[in-house]
Amino acid sequence: MIWKLLNKYIKKAILFQPEDEKYWSKILDHIVYARNNPVGIDFLVPFTGNFTFENGLLTIPHFIHNDHLMFKAKNQYPFYMYPVSDSQFVSYQGFYTGTFLSDDQNIIVKIIWKQRNYAADTLFSVLWKEDSLITKAMDLLHDDNQTDALPVFREAYDQNPEHHYLANFIKHLEFIQSQEYEKLKPILESYVGKYGAQTIFNENGHFFIINQAGIKWKLRPLSEYFFMYGDCYFRQIQIVEEHDSVTGLKFVNKDGTEKFYPRTN
Repeated sequence: MIWKLLNKYIKKAILFQPEDEKYWSKILDHIVYARNNPVGIDFLVPFTGNFTFENGLLTIPHFIHNDHLMFKAKNQYPFYMYPVSDSQFVSYQGFYTGTFLSDDQNIIVKIIWKQRNYAADTLFSVLWKEDSLITKAMDLLHDDNQTDALPVFREAYDQNPEHHYLANFIKHLEFIQSQEYEKLKPILESYVGKYGAQTIFNENGHFFIINQAGIKWKLRPLSEYFFMYGDCYFRQIQIVEEHDSVTGLKFVNKDGTEKFYPRTN
């Protein structure tokens, strides 16, 4: 009976918003799936945990509430997610579609997240699942405990080779704990300055950049000329020199695109 009522109300909602039919109708796929498959706690547990966007900074906890899977980002309201297959969930109004991908041991490692976007119709993101080792490594790094963080990152990467972004953190920690880094500190300090609308500065021994939107990002040095852009995995900053003089910086994106900003002071 409940399935018939739900089906009825979903179809009524489509009548009020026919332009959204292809999104609302996704919940009908859940009804079909749930009629024929168990979707209780045992089914949902593997999909719980912390998932972090590949482009960094935002972690989304996934948890069970009232026998349903939910996710809630910090300072945002929660969303229920409904299974439409053994690996895919949708939100009730079709705003989010999450496809959970597993490794060769059938352990979930990431989500391909398709988000409805009125300007571009859809927006795709990758979210990686953090296990306890990754969480510990990140916590140590954010507490400025670089010495203890490095071996934990190495262990986490050994156990989670699909999490390619961990290599960036290992490279950063190896570099800042090397003798080479001590010699290069004065050179890195010379990068402080203005680059178009961007400003690089040093605060309490750490490098930061404020972008044109006024957002402050931490720069984690990877080598003499390259920095991680905050904890983002899709972008690095490259310092550009000509004739031993800094002429600007480039945003170097994972997709191969670049943008140059000349030094202005």
